[in-house]
Amino acid sequence: MASNKLVISTRLLRHFYIGPYKHFRVPFGSYPDWSLLCAEEGAYTYSVDDIGGEAGPGDIILVPPRAVLHRKSHTPMLAHFFVFKWLDRDGSERTDAAGIPCGKISIRDMSRLSTTYKYLRNIGDAYGGEEHDFVNHLLGDLLYLYREEIESSRSLLSKDPLMNEAATYIRKHAFGSLTMQEVAGIVGMSQSQFTRRFKNVIGMLPVVYLTRTRLQKARDLLLDTDHTLDYIADQCGYQNGFYLSRVFIKVMKMSPSEYRKAHRI
Repeated sequence: MASNKLVISTRLLRHFYIGPYKHFRVPFGSYPDWSLLCAEEGAYTYSVDDIGGEAGPGDIILVPPRAVLHRKSHTPMLAHFFVFKWLDRDGSERTDAAGIPCGKISIRDMSRLSTTYKYLRNIGDAYGGEEHDFVNHLLGDLLYLYREEIESSRSLLSKDPLMNEAATYIRKHAFGSLTMQEVAGIVGMSQSQFTRRFKNVIGMLPVVYLTRTRLQKARDLLLDTDHTLDYIADQCGYQNGFYLSRVFIKVMKMSPSEYRKAHRI
């Protein structure tokens, strides 16, 4: 019986080594083939078409063919970028993303990930030759880790519709005066039970999930409007601009005004 697991078979076209400690030179790009971005060090904002957020060490960004990848580094980077063909069982090229979750996947096996990065770092850019073949093998290893996380997530989510409900509720009500006690009540749990279960299923604490959702909107408003920080705070569920600024600096490692100045077009 054929396995239902996602086939990991690739033909590497190019591997770019970004670093050490450089910012992204190109803010966006689109390729006719699959691409993958992963950072050893540094923090950045990304979006793949209309899905985006924050990423850093331990995160893999998978981009389907013809999709637009936007990226903005917040700190100097040490990263790898791959362009490749994804092959099906019969060797034909897979050009659509049906059934393949794209965007960010967080890898938990940091030991294996670090080993793969070490080999990639030693090779640098790859385009042809024996090293090219080895980098294709390492790319496959990254995609194996990606597949394991996807299957683990699917298994957990399918078994826990309550946490799906909780995540949806948080996204829907993130920009009001939402508390985790309220969300826990929605799914009929104590706050401590809910916190542990949410982290096990979603991969982060519910308050972190809430903060990420709010800061994504805050960043969009900082770049797309001239609104004051107090107004943006009110739109994102924070009491005032001072409190938003504290949270923003803690997560982004820069103030809202610095972010607006550095990344506004």
